Amino acid sequence: MKNLILSSVLLLILPSLGLAQTPAKPITPVKVPTPGVQAPAPITATSDHKIPFFLDIGFGLGEYEIYDVYNSNPADPDFKTSSKIYGTQLVVRATVEKETIQRFMDKIPPEARDFANKTESFSVGTFWIPKTLYINPRKDHVQAFGATWGLILGTGLDMKFLKLNIAGGPIITYINFDDDRDTKKINFIRPGLRGTVSAQVPLFTKYVQFEVGGLGDIYVPQKFYADKSAWNIKAYFANIHFFIPIELDNPFKDKK
Repeated sequence: MKNLILSSVLLLILPSLGLAQTPAKPITPVKVPTPGVQAPAPITATSDHKIPFFLDIGFGLGEYEIYDVYNSNPADPDFKTSSKIYGTQLVVRATVEKETIQRFMDKIPPEARDFANKTESFSVGTFWIPKTLYINPRKDHVQAFGATWGLILGTGLDMKFLKLNIAGGPIITYINFDDDRDTKKINFIRPGLRGTVSAQVPLFTKYVQFEVGGLGDIYVPQKFYADKSAWNIKAYFANIHFFIPIELDNPFKDKK
């Protein structure tokens, strides 16, 4: 089951990098040495046989604000305060590093190679594991619970002392939002797009890293309070990441 799940993740990563667009090069047959001539070193499994990557598991805290859901005029009797809520960021994704990208550079489309050369890493997660859990027991009149799911693709750019992460993709969010100053509870459920920018640094080892950043979600608008429509969530977050090295057989290798 483990190999099946990981292979499925690889099937998402490799086509995104263009690794499956051309067949792997065949291994040159070993020539039989002639008497008196030193035999060449035996051919071992090449880099085409194995694909190393990291299973990135992370979690952290976030502060989220749903914009434009309240009347913004303090003089208005219907004026309400901030719509900030709190929650947890979850990260479960597969990440390939620069060495692996460079190893398969000949299989990446030529028009994408300049970008690939600048890329420190490439990652993709699974849709079914939530990216965000909104866990906000009642505070300052507001209570909110929910989650965001999405298929987020990301890339890391080497900035010498840290890695700059840029990611984004389609999402769907559900939040049960309850303000005890209003009799109406809101069930916010909408598709949208998420973009994130963050900085990431290792903590003494590359297998444990710290990340801090911000994100923005854009949704199909939905009515909230005071005839306001919610369409945007902005957030700041901090995560801790654990990288587990894994090596799998190349599923795109020609079997002969």
